[in-house]
This record gives sequence, structure tokens and C-alpha cells, in this order.
Amino acid sequence: MLLPIFTVITIITIVTIFFLIKKVNSINSLLSATMEKNNNLSAQITRLKDHEIIYKLISAQSPVGIAILQNDRVQYVNQAMSDNNGYSIDEMLTWDSFRIFDGFSQDERDLISQQIKNDTRDSQTDSKLTFTFKLRRKNGDKIWVSIYLKSVNYKGDTATLVIMTDVTELKLIEEQLYQSQKMDSIGQLAGGVAHDFNNTLGGIIGASELLELKLKDRPDLLEFINLIKDSSNRASELTHQLLDFSRKEKICLNPMNMHDTVTKSVDILKRSIDKMIIIEQDLKANNPIIRGNVAQIQNAILNIALNARDAMPKGGTLTFKSHNKELSEQCCAKYNNKLTPGKYIIIEINDTGTGIPSEIREHIFEPFFTTKGSSKGTGLGLATVYKTIQNHNGLIDVISDEGIGTTFKLFLPTCHTDYDISENSDEVIQGRGTILLADDEPIVRAVTEQLLNEIGYDIISAKNGDEAVRKYNENIDKIDLVILDMVMPEMNGPTCFNKIREINKDAKIIAISGFTREMVTDELLDKGLLGFIKKPINRIELSNVIAKSINT
Repeated sequence: MLLPIFTVITIITIVTIFFLIKKVNSINSLLSATMEKNNNLSAQITRLKDHEIIYKLISAQSPVGIAILQNDRVQYVNQAMSDNNGYSIDEMLTWDSFRIFDGFSQDERDLISQQIKNDTRDSQTDSKLTFTFKLRRKNGDKIWVSIYLKSVNYKGDTATLVIMTDVTELKLIEEQLYQSQKMDSIGQLAGGVAHDFNNTLGGIIGASELLELKLKDRPDLLEFINLIKDSSNRASELTHQLLDFSRKEKICLNPMNMHDTVTKSVDILKRSIDKMIIIEQDLKANNPIIRGNVAQIQNAILNIALNARDAMPKGGTLTFKSHNKELSEQCCAKYNNKLTPGKYIIIEINDTGTGIPSEIREHIFEPFFTTKGSSKGTGLGLATVYKTIQNHNGLIDVISDEGIGTTFKLFLPTCHTDYDISENSDEVIQGRGTILLADDEPIVRAVTEQLLNEIGYDIISAKNGDEAVRKYNENIDKIDLVILDMVMPEMNGPTCFNKIREINKDAKIIAISGFTREMVTDELLDKGLLGFIKKPINRIELSNVIAKSINT
């Protein structure tokens, strides 16, 4: 009996252990499954935390301002939005929604208000709106910003997402482009009539100079001739002022000393402006040599100085300074890359006058913009200065404080100091030789022929480019110099230049024109064009350029 009982107990024990092991395995499986679920949940929680950190990081470090508006309150703003407005995040979180749009006009605020109301009524809307406006910051400064509005779902309800981007630099570039386009437009208008107008003036001025030579012994008649010359020269100066900021005006740049030009300008000013204005000079540039046009640079300096005079009706101090500076790429970038890296002379013209109001400062270089009376200014002075400096591969910068004064800074690239700087003579230089003159205007051609004869030259004339090439080929052995009008029918000046150079690669050629295209003349100068004379032609300038070119 004992054995069977033991056997039964053993069997029961084995069965019990088996079930216990199975139970333990089930519990272990359950525990494993639970742990796996917990691990998955932990991973999901970690990922959510990571996403939250990423979103916060993106929002905090974003260069654009971000805000969420809901229930007529500001619910969220990031640091960039705070920086744009100049208020702290805590301050902005106390605002009602529309405080963010204080810089808008009333019409824009009404439009935004309607937009936000529509978004609130219709949670399914996907509308968006963009504006650009001037934002007044906490400290009173104004910046241009672009605002982007879009309806979003925030905490289960409709809200408005606001993204604000500082576009001040972009706006300034747009305004500069607009300014440039306006100046180009007026330049195109000026260039369109300048050629014919200068040809007409050339005939009048040339004829008056010839009459002056013939009537030396008639002082009673010379008075009227001088009146004709003075009136014509004033008309010519007005045309050249227009062309100075036209892309169709081309100047020949020769080595010149900026200190000499400033000093001569100061001498003129000391004789002509109110003695209550004290003029000072502090010219410290080690290298004052640039490639420029003396007359235009001096005219630019005088224009700035005369504006300074008008800003000091009760007297003051007008100071001219100079220094050299080498501009890096980083420095040029501050001026919107309008300058190329290199060595410059900086001429500062400072006055202690009334200053320029901020609301008109951005307009002072616009053609015909003036704050003077109709009889006191044409509005071309500073526009001409702007274009002159631009034509010299430079830049003009203005710093002004109302009630304190204004400083104009002229940045001009310098060149080697060992250049031979020789100024034109103030007298007619007589000469000898034969000149081929090509001009399609009969009056200009006839008057120029007479002027050249009086200077001492024999003339072969041509009425267009084709005739000029033919006559050059026929008279190559006796022609010492060619004078080409740049705008002629059938064959223009640049084409004629190339044709003559094909016949004789050493041919000496100078150009004349009422206007000429900048790129074409640059190309011809690179190919050996010896000089350029603007119409209407002046007898002294003509004789100087010819003498210099023939002796080259």
C-alpha cells in the first residue's frame, strides 16, 4: 500500500511542478510583454520629448518672428518676434492680438481683422495673407517687415499663425534699384535729344568763336558775340548735367591729383561764398592720384559745397578732408558691393549747417528733386554729383544730423603715383598736319573745319563712316590724325574706327560726340582710342587734345 501511495504523491507532485513551471513561464511572458510595451512607451515618450526640444529649438533660434493669436490674445511669441518689436516675450504675451499690427494703416488693420474673424468662424479655412509695412519698435526706430498670416489649429481650436521677417535690407536694395531705374529713364530721355541738341549748339558756339577771331578790332560787336557764347555755354552745361547721370555719357579718365582739384575748388569758393563761412582743409591722403575727369570732379565738389553754403545761412564751417583706405570685400559688402576691393582716397566735405531731414534724405540724388524755390535750383546738382562719382567707379555716402550738419564722403579708387599728370593749356595750341574729319552734320563739319584751319591744320572731310574709310585709304600717307563722330549713318564711329585700324593698326584716332555708349567707348579706349571730346566743341579743348594725340 505504501508504494502506490508514494507513487500517487510523486505523480501529483510532478504534475503540480509542471503546472507551476507553465504558470511561471506565462507570468514571465506576460512580464516580458509588459516590459516591451513599457519600453515602446518610453521610446515614444523620448521621441515626443525630442520633438518638443527640436520644435522649441527651431522656434527659439529662428531668424523670423513667430506668434500665435487666439481669442483676441497673443498666445505665443518667439525670441525673433520679440527682437523685431523691441519688447520682451513676457510683455508681448500680455497684448491683445492687434497690438502686433500697430505699424499697419487703418485699411490694412481692417483687412487683417476681417481675415482673423473669418478664420475664427470657419475652422476649415486655409486662408493666408501677406503684407509689408514699416514697424515702429519700442525705442522708436522703424524697420521694414513682411508679415505672413495663416489660419492654423492650436489646442483644438482655430488660431492665426503670424510669421514676421525683417526685410529692411531688401527694401533698401529695392529703393536703390528704383532710384537707379528713375535715373536711367531720365538719362535715356536726355540721351535721345542730346546728340541733335549738341550739334546745334556746336554750330552756334563754333561760329561765334570764328566771329570772335574775325572781329578782334570791333569791341562793340565782341560784346554781342560773348553774349551768344555765354548763353550757348549755359545751354551746353545744362545738357551735360543731364548726360552726367545718363548711361549714354562717356568721359575719358586721365590721371589727376585730387588734392590739387580740392585746393582749386576751395580757392573758387573763398572768392564767391559768404565770408561768414569759414573754409578749412585737412588733406592727409598719402596717394591723392585717381583716374578721373578734372572738370567733372571739380564740378561735383563745388555742387556739394554750394549746397553746404545754402545750409549755413548764418555762417558756419565748411571742412574738406582726405585720407586713404584699403577696402576689403567685407567692407565693400557694407555698401551693397557698389565698390570693388582695393585702395581708395576718401574726400570728406563737412558742414555745420541745418542738416538734411530724414524724410527727404533718400531723395536728394533724384533728378529734379529740390527743396529750394523755383528760381534757386533745378534739382540737377546732386543728381549730377551722384552720376559723376558713379562714372569714376566710386561711391558717395551721406551722413546728416538735423541741427548739427552734413558730411558727404566721396570714395574714389586711386592709381599709381608715378603717372604723368599734365593738365591742358588754357591757350589754343597751334599745330601743323593733316586731319581727316568725319561728321554727318553739315553745320558741325563746316564749323569744325574752319576751327581746325584757324589752329593750323589741313582738313580732309567725310560726311559718313564709309566715306571716311575710303578717304583714309586714299590719303593714308599724309593723314596725321582722324577725328570721328561716334553717331553717323551708314557706318557709325566704332565700326569706322575698326575699319581704319584694319588699314593701319597705328592710326591715331580721337572721338567726338554729343553722347556715346559707355561700353563701346571703353572698348575703343582699350583698342587705342587716344581721346574723347564732348560736343559742343570748344576751340581750346580741341587744340589741346589734338596736340596731345598727334605727339603721342
